[in-house]
Amino acid sequence: MKDLFEHPNELPENIQAILSRYNALEIEKGVQYADLMQMGKEMAVNGYSFDFYLDCVPYNLKKIN
Repeated sequence: MKDLFEHPNELPENIQAILSRYNALEIEKGVQYADLMQMGKEMAVNGYSFDFYLDCVPYNLKKIN
């Protein structure tokens, strides 16, 4: 299964907006663990999930059933 973080153009606009917001946050202050937890909740509500490493690097974005 492909990591949708690597194919953002295949994502719906609402998911792209969430990613954009967190990308801006990362540029501004750096993403923290709590930020990724919140992003995970937002993604889950919209039918997506991802994992992240302890260094706060998200990966494996996928659509959930």
